[in-house]
Amino acid sequence: MSTTTAKELTRLLPSPEPSILEDWSHEGPEDPAGDEELLAEALVMSQQYKKSKEGWKSWEEFKAELNTEER
Repeated sequence: MSTTTAKELTRLLPSPEPSILEDWSHEGPEDPAGDEELLAEALVMSQQYKKSKEGWKSWEEFKAELNTEER
């Protein structure tokens, strides 16, 4: 088989979809200021949940509650 034929056959094979870890095309342009704003908002919300305890559960508490509800 010639090299040209092998190259042509390779192009006919379906190429695998890239992993989300390898393909960052879904991300927008770099925006450090926007990233900082989102982080600040998330930290404020996290602190609010921790203070009120309403709606705030550890992963273990959530799993236990879910198991209880499923029974």
